[in-house]
Amino acid sequence: LRDDPEVLSIAYIALVLQALSQLASPFSTMVEMSLQSTGKRLFASILSSLKSGIIFIPLLYVLAKIYKLNGIIAAQPICNVIVLIPSIIFGIWFFKKIKQEETNHKA
Repeated sequence: LRDDPEVLSIAYIALVLQALSQLASPFSTMVEMSLQSTGKRLFASILSSLKSGIIFIPLLYVLAKIYKLNGIIAAQPICNVIVLIPSIIFGIWFFKKIKQEETNHKA
């Protein structure tokens, strides 16, 4: 099984896609954890839900229908990249809010 070229090809594609998508994950995770640790649970839950279901499940369904196994392999990495967009938006909002709260607290 380890020497089967088809299995190795599938594993290679999965590994490359996961590795590339991991470039987006640290920022998304940092924003989600920052929101959770400062009591902004709703926004943290929204990000988590996007990553775990709202984007992932429909993406998995559509990609599996179109690309079969390759679609299943690609669904999570693509989801990780898509979730980066709302993570950036929430991150900008969060850090502006923190800066504003610091300014108001000092005054």
